[in-house]
Formats: sequence, structure tokens, C-alpha cells
Amino acid sequence: MVARRILTVLLSGMLVVGALGGCSEEAAPETDAASGGTSSEPAELTGEWAKTLPSEPGYAWDIAMYAGGETIPAVLTVAGPWTLEAGADWPVSTTEIVDPAGVDGLDAFTGYTYVVKMTEGAGEVYFPRQVTDEWMLQLGKITPTGSGPTVEPYPSPLRFWPVDFEVGETFVVSDTGSFGIDATVLAKSSAVVPAGTIDEAYLVRFDYTPLAEGALEGTLYYILSPEVGIVALFSVAEGDEATGFTALDSLQVLVTMPEKR
Repeated sequence: MVARRILTVLLSGMLVVGALGGCSEEAAPETDAASGGTSSEPAELTGEWAKTLPSEPGYAWDIAMYAGGETIPAVLTVAGPWTLEAGADWPVSTTEIVDPAGVDGLDAFTGYTYVVKMTEGAGEVYFPRQVTDEWMLQLGKITPTGSGPTVEPYPSPLRFWPVDFEVGETFVVSDTGSFGIDATVLAKSSAVVPAGTIDEAYLVRFDYTPLAEGALEGTLYYILSPEVGIVALFSVAEGDEATGFTALDSLQVLVTMPEKR
């Protein structure tokens, strides 16, 4: 399944999550967002979504991910509302917004809005992220080690998804690297997930187009909300946008709302 391969690659790069989504580093486009430098002061929040997205240290949320196997039965239309469930045995990962003062190596970055901590393998990793007027960006990666942190500022910030959009808009997420990514906002509706009911959510299609031989191609669907970020991320096994989706090949879904812990 091509779509499942895309999702696996994204997850292995920790570019999804709890708000989770995005593209691989080699597909990162050029942007004007700052990365590198010596200041570790958070940047001022900009953009309408920045007023509602969780960004304060202490907020955390959980995402359940289907481990694979059989397809997942679904009854989803493009127009919504969208209802998605998680299996009781699905692996759950936590994303936490942390105090920047406690992150060694963060002085290699400037312009970040907040820092998230996630689990990668048996260890923890930290991702400085920036919310601009147009994009949710990831500026790099910090991996703690016994001898000190490994700090990896990206040559160009990774675009996750556009913010402050309207139904019908399209965006070029990436047009460099081995594959391009185009996003189309399909609909606005409510979403019911294990975390609860989210009144304002958007269904966005991400189309992956190979720009080099053997590169990724296929389609993923995001449900995004200005209050929580990623609500769900899935690929379709059966059905289409005209008649509805009846089976999913992969699924990540929000199982707890962002809250202080």
C-alpha cells in the first residue's frame, strides 16, 4: 500500500503528531523562517491559529496509531461530520510542550514558538516549532545523549501544514527534494474522536508527487483544528471523495485533548 508507506516514513521521522504531521527532511522547502543563531528566546506568537493552538509548557496530549494489518471499516464523507475511533490495543504516544529553559542545546535555534517532547525509540527527542502567519514549521531536532545533546537544525524549516485557511484553498507544501506535496482544503465540519467532539475542524488532502525515481507518491488526509492541531491523519483503502470512504488503510487519532498535566 503506497499510502501506508508514506505514513510509515513520516512516522519514522517523527514528523507527525500530536500535532503532528508533515513531510520528510529532504522534502523541506525554502522558507523565510529563521533557524540557527544563538538566541533561545521564544518568538512572539503570530497568526490567528497561534491564538488558539496549545503552546504553553505543561500542555500534553495523546495520539493512538493503528499498528496495521487489516483495513479499518469507516463511514466518512468529505462533507462531514467525521467520526473516528481507536482500538483499545492501539499504541499510544504522548506529545508534551516543555519549558525551553530545561532543553539543552536549544540555544542553536532562534524564532521558535514552542518546543515539544516526543518519544523516538527508547529515548526522548525535542523539536523546536514555529507558528507563523502561514505555516506550522519544525526548525530542527535535539536528541539527548549521555555525552550531551545532538543538535540538528534543519537547513530549511519543515512545513507541516498551512494555518488560517479556508475551504477550497490549495497550498504548495513542498516542491523540492525527491517528492512534492500539495495540500487542498476540502471541507469544514465537526469531528468526533476518542478525545471528544471538536466543533471546528477541516479536512485537508495532502497529495505526494514523486520528483525523482522511486520517490513517495500517494494521498493522505488530515483533519486539523485551530484548537488542537492534528485531530486525525489517515489513508484510504476503499471509497473516494465523491461517494465517501468505506475503509482506511492507516489511522492516527487524538485520544486526549491538550491539557495541563
